[in-house]
Amino acid sequence: MLPTAHNIASQDTSSQDNSSQEECLSCDERKAAVLGAQSTSWLAGRLTDGFYNALTLCLDELREEPKKILVVGGARQVELSRYLAFLFPASQISVLDTEAEATLKAMESIHCRLRFFTSEIEATPFPDRHFDLVIAHHVFEYVKDWGKSVDELSRITKTSVIWTTLRPQLWQGLTRFDPKLIAWMPTQGLTVPQHQPERNTILREVIRVGRIQTQVSPWPWQMWMMGLKADRQERLVFTS
Repeated sequence: MLPTAHNIASQDTSSQDNSSQEECLSCDERKAAVLGAQSTSWLAGRLTDGFYNALTLCLDELREEPKKILVVGGARQVELSRYLAFLFPASQISVLDTEAEATLKAMESIHCRLRFFTSEIEATPFPDRHFDLVIAHHVFEYVKDWGKSVDELSRITKTSVIWTTLRPQLWQGLTRFDPKLIAWMPTQGLTVPQHQPERNTILREVIRVGRIQTQVSPWPWQMWMMGLKADRQERLVFTS
């Protein structure tokens, strides 16, 4: 059983595992809405399609279907969580968010076999190497300590981490071209970050714990898929 520290809510779905695929049939009805990016902005739909196409490229690199998946920030990014539940009907999917209010709201709106947790990204309640895959979309910009967040996600993950960072200059250019994107971003559970690590900082932190397997650039993000070092290889993780 997962630790309950920092936990406001956790759905025990052990009794639902046998019927998880049946329960996720409702996700099929939502799939079109997820990928369609309901918006008055034509460009927003193209950005959404680009993101999911890039995510698919990364997921295709997985050697086997992950049994346990963690979606960081998934309580606010409801469409992404629903999409993953549809894509991996046999996987156990957990959703982690830093805000209790967002987590409770997601529990009420997502009628699916997801488990919900709340904690800081730098100190999650999960044991070592608990997940086969961690997905962190547009969340690293808001953490208090970027390096510790990378360390923590590498600790709880066996093999792969996928994350994205916003490219600020590209985003500014897109919003000048289509101002409606400013209103579209919050509908996806995202907000424009006030600051984020520079590219060299990202690369330095990644190299400490693993290696970059796939790198794609869906506008306006940079997406990275990191393969963690095997147990026989030393992981350089700083602790305080």
